[in-house]
Amino acid sequence: MSSNEDDVRQLKELVSRYAALVDTRQFDQLTTVFDGEGVLDSGRGVRTGMAEIVEAMQGLHRYETTDHQLIGHEFTFDPTDPTLAHGQVFCDAHHVSNDNGQRNDRIMSIRYDDRYRHTNQGWRIEHRQLNLLAEQTRRV
Repeated sequence: MSSNEDDVRQLKELVSRYAALVDTRQFDQLTTVFDGEGVLDSGRGVRTGMAEIVEAMQGLHRYETTDHQLIGHEFTFDPTDPTLAHGQVFCDAHHVSNDNGQRNDRIMSIRYDDRYRHTNQGWRIEHRQLNLLAEQTRRV
């Protein structure tokens, strides 16, 4: 396994799939992006394993919609372990809610600091740390 353009393409697809699954509430499909003992650190709690990650995602149901707009990414490969990579993924995550008839968009500018592992099923997120860079709420 070598760090090449195909690995970068696969990692881009992986982080895009995470965003799409979250936004379409297909939380049971997160097994296609996390490894079995994956870790999600939201800054407000650490979730380990798929059951805890899926449970944490249920909180997104309080929003009418979410839309993770990926802005950029950078991946590096471990020169001593070809199955290990690290990444930073930047996105603006829109969270639209209806508060007593007023629709609001909570916009979170996020940097995900990730560690990826190449498995028999392809690249998977081993550890994802959410870093909130900025936040604002706008009326929709």
